[in-house]
Amino acid sequence: MKLITIIAAVLLLAMTLTAADNPTDKGSMMLNGNASFTSVSLDSLTDDESLTTINIIPSIGFFIAPNIMVGGDLEYIKLSYGDVSASSFGIGPTVGYYFNMDKTRLDAKGAIYPYIKGFFIWTTTSPSLEEDMEIGDTVITADDEMPKLKTTTYGFEGGLIFMLSNSVGADFNVRYSIDKYKPDIEGEDTESVDGNTLNIGVGITAFIY
Repeated sequence: MKLITIIAAVLLLAMTLTAADNPTDKGSMMLNGNASFTSVSLDSLTDDESLTTINIIPSIGFFIAPNIMVGGDLEYIKLSYGDVSASSFGIGPTVGYYFNMDKTRLDAKGAIYPYIKGFFIWTTTSPSLEEDMEIGDTVITADDEMPKLKTTTYGFEGGLIFMLSNSVGADFNVRYSIDKYKPDIEGEDTESVDGNTLNIGVGITAFIY
């Protein structure tokens, strides 16, 4: 019931705000989906294995002023390495600036909108084993409950949207993030580990205006 209420509120807000003259004008609504896939071969741990990562980031945004967007991101990441796999789910806010290169243009089809935006995401990762795994003298069984991983991520994204029609465009982007990982082990004060990620992705963006 709560989910239905939230969806109804978002749709009502979208109907209220949608009164724009171009995709990045005040009142425009943006729906975006980005995806990336990587497969990296590693010489360590086991032979003939690769680390596979699938990253999907849907987002929604509202232009509160010409070219200025505020919204939110969802993030789903699937990692696999041999018998080890992990699924991550994240959510967080985002704010961006979209450059309208030709404000006198009446037809959005064929236009290009470069953009930059910042984001912050809270993520929970749940690892799992398909089979027992031996690391040194330690054996981890598939039945063992593995600790979850809490991650906070912030960073920047730059890219451009090439409009395929007046309301739908292809999104090409580069995303850089600074990540802080912390195992969530009950009763233990664990230390966090810092890292960073550079990701190149493509996606589709739809504007409602």
